[in-house]
Amino acid sequence: MKTMRTEQIFIHDNGVISRMCHVSKNLYNQVNYILRNQFFNKEKLSSYKDLAKQFSKPSGIEENNNFQKLPAQTAQWTIKKVKESWNSFFRALKTYKKHPELFDGIPKPPKYKNKDGEFILIFTNQQCSIDNGILKFPKIMDLEVKTRLDD
Repeated sequence: MKTMRTEQIFIHDNGVISRMCHVSKNLYNQVNYILRNQFFNKEKLSSYKDLAKQFSKPSGIEENNNFQKLPAQTAQWTIKKVKESWNSFFRALKTYKKHPELFDGIPKPPKYKNKDGEFILIFTNQQCSIDNGILKFPKIMDLEVKTRLDD
């Protein structure tokens, strides 16, 4: 039976990763913008499937094509993380209505990430590989890291 293991790797001062984290943050904010507008306009919030479909199509404005600037699965995970934030918000609202004493105030919808900030990048086992103790990321990153994990 194959054992599943996890290893945390900290990579410092890498311009490529920093730029990709910035793009991930931009995508997060784009998706959050749509969901916030729907929420405040009392519209039904778009599903993950609809958001992924919408953002996977290139826009005529290059700076808005953040989905295309990331590996597809990484971009999809960024959208999933925004949806998770909104689901947590709605769960908190539901709990607040039943037990307001558990909260300091009414829960607020997810906010935008800082303009100069970054957001996480999630890579799947389909995107990365381990070869002779070297973790290889997608080609777009041109990054290899020594790991303690086996192939």
